[in-house]
Amino acid sequence: MKKVVGILGKSILRGLGIAFCVSGLCFAVAHLIPGDVALEIAMTRYGESDVGIIDRADRVREEEGLSLPLAVQYLDWIGKVARLDFGISLIDKTPTLPVVLRALKFSALLGVVALGFSLCVALPVGIVVGLRPRGKFYLVTAMLSSLIVSIPSFVWGISLIVLFALKLKWLPVAGFLSPTYVILPAATIALTLSATSSRIIAVSLAETINSPYYAFARHKGLSELWTLFFHGLRNASVPVVTCIGMQAASLFGGTIAIETLFNWPGVGLLFLNAVTSRDIPVLQTAGIAMGLICVAVNTTVDLLCLVLKPTARLERLG
Repeated sequence: MKKVVGILGKSILRGLGIAFCVSGLCFAVAHLIPGDVALEIAMTRYGESDVGIIDRADRVREEEGLSLPLAVQYLDWIGKVARLDFGISLIDKTPTLPVVLRALKFSALLGVVALGFSLCVALPVGIVVGLRPRGKFYLVTAMLSSLIVSIPSFVWGISLIVLFALKLKWLPVAGFLSPTYVILPAATIALTLSATSSRIIAVSLAETINSPYYAFARHKGLSELWTLFFHGLRNASVPVVTCIGMQAASLFGGTIAIETLFNWPGVGLLFLNAVTSRDIPVLQTAGIAMGLICVAVNTTVDLLCLVLKPTARLERLG
């Protein structure tokens, strides 16, 4: 119980610290990009061909307080966030929080499907390789995993688009109009995830099988299948759960290239568009949301590891 309370307490402090740091970093990035922030916002609002764009940029600068010192702008936004007011978009004047929550919903859908595809491949492959770590199947999977990881994910995405959308015409290319639109981007992400997690599963299971307590269970007369499921998989699951947790956290904002390629309306694409248009409130709100989600996922992983292996001292908790 003390460990659980400690994990939750540290997570709350970590979440507040990350929210503060991420919001400051996003604010700094928006202002460090070369160019006039007010002019970029005015061009996005009214179009680059507007003949009075300079006057409109000056008006935006005064209306949105962009002429104030940067420290004053940032502290003013932090004060609003403390009152749970995340501001409005500088482009279309809509509240930022509903926009970010909608994008997070699509990122969560993409992440869940991608992790599901990944585990459907990684679990059986990892278990087979872990049981026979020096067989021919091990060499084949090792080469395939290295090949998949070494090629950028957007290259795999383009390949899947060409094959399944353009050539075979089985699946739609981009956007989101029906559940089938999630298949190609999720499969693209799952390729890299499964190549990594299958290796983690195989190594962890191989180490568990070679451990003394596993050999002792076999010497007691337990069958290999019983020993594997009730002694091997649970003890091998801690690094696997940690790996999957890290993958899940990275899917929120860490798949900007894939969301852009497939025009997927997730938080990664929203974040990129906010940077391009200098929509600072949306950028900061999205950054805070992604930071808090990463903390929540890591906390869940820590609690799962305590349940799976309560006697283990989780070094990552520090």
